Amino acid sequence: MIVYAIVTTALLKAEGHFYSYSLFDGQTKLADLEANSFANAFYGFSPMFQAYIGYAILLGLVLLSFRQTQRMGNLLLGAILINAVMLNISFESCFVFKNSIYLAVVAYFVLNDLPSYLTFFTKQQNIAEYRYHPLTDNTHLHNSSSLMKMILLVGLFYYNQDYIKDTKNYRSRNAESPITGVWQIIELKFFQEEIDTQDKMTIESFESIILDKGRYGAVKIADSLSFFEYLIVPDDNHLEIWNFQDFYELDIKGRYTQINNDSMIYTGRNNNDSLTITMKRNIDSE
Repeated sequence: MIVYAIVTTALLKAEGHFYSYSLFDGQTKLADLEANSFANAFYGFSPMFQAYIGYAILLGLVLLSFRQTQRMGNLLLGAILINAVMLNISFESCFVFKNSIYLAVVAYFVLNDLPSYLTFFTKQQNIAEYRYHPLTDNTHLHNSSSLMKMILLVGLFYYNQDYIKDTKNYRSRNAESPITGVWQIIELKFFQEEIDTQDKMTIESFESIILDKGRYGAVKIADSLSFFEYLIVPDDNHLEIWNFQDFYELDIKGRYTQINNDSMIYTGRNNNDSLTITMKRNIDSE
């Protein structure tokens, strides 16, 4: 049960997709980041570090599944979970309760077999005790049971692959898009320059546009971010921006033209008002 409960999280970490570093974190001052967001950005910045932890958890789960290696698995998982719970408490993570339950289960495994651990580390002779086990006196049945465990473990890993793949595709959506990044607004023109509207004044306050991986982006105004949803269709350079967090009336649709990798002109329409935005990629902010 503990293997089944933890394996999905372990596989996500092994693939480097449990934590994700977003461009929004890079545009937010360190002092303004919440503890949970800071931890997510810290671990998400290095997928390799995530993978290291994920594979260590997977190794502990495999060791836990076999009688000969169970004690090693308990110690490995216990050390990892103690570290995870302490980090969860320190960064006010929502995973603290779940990881505490996992740690309690592994702690029970260790306490239940504590005399054997003491014997191993102190090199003292173990007090003879008899514990009935149905496979102890049947080598063939014991080997068959171990083989079945291996098949179940491999099947469990493959069973989770579709979920891992869906998570990877969702979080890396638009990651390969040529316009994903932080774009500083250089020039902004409206079709009807002489008419001042609330939408126009709102758009004029935008300093930069962030198009992050996935389907969310943000506009930077002074020192704050306002999030939105967006859609890119690279085949015809189509870009839609809608569902603004703070500006519900905005609905921008149009097409972009890349001058080069670091410059872009966006021609579109916000409701009934046409506009043109000239942008330059802010490489230092990515």
